[in-house]
Amino acid sequence: FVRHFCYCNVGFMERTGGAIMTHSQVVSFWTSYLTSQGLSSTVNIKFRKHMAAPTMVSGKTVIMRFPTNYRIHRMKGTADHEVGTHLLRRLNEAQQPWFKRQEEFGMQRSLVTEEGLACLNTYLERGEKLMFRAAMSYYSVCMAEKNSFVGVWNALTPYLDDVEARWEACFRCKRGLADTSQAGAFSKDQVYLGDRKSVV
Repeated sequence: FVRHFCYCNVGFMERTGGAIMTHSQVVSFWTSYLTSQGLSSTVNIKFRKHMAAPTMVSGKTVIMRFPTNYRIHRMKGTADHEVGTHLLRRLNEAQQPWFKRQEEFGMQRSLVTEEGLACLNTYLERGEKLMFRAAMSYYSVCMAEKNSFVGVWNALTPYLDDVEARWEACFRCKRGLADTSQAGAFSKDQVYLGDRKSVV
């Protein structure tokens, strides 16, 4: 299925994501987005080198990998995922009586549900709804559980013709392992597809 629609990863990203944004365009987008959400005085934007994820939220800060590599039609989905889901949920939870007292209230961790909702929010306003990257993350972890880093690289080659994207996929599912020549995976990235299905 993925090969039929997305055989050329670079071509797929260009067709569905549009042009790569400049750094100044990224900053301008986030400034505008945070203002539209009433968060311009609450949330900070930072850029950091050597991040596994291209974007993440830590406390009240949106951290993006530098140099940036965002596409214009995908930026809103990223913001809706990181801020519209994760950060707003955290800000809301801080106002609740169970904040930092989940065990006392008999509450379970919400990561599975939250990541499922965040993944759905990523695609709500996109023209295309193919979860190519989520599917690749899921598949990468499956391959990493049985293969070395090189084995994962080879398994992803038919689907990711962009060597940078392939390297990142391999790195993300093998990160934290002492010996990446052995089978084993960092499996968190499976939540982006698996938990979206459980939410639906």
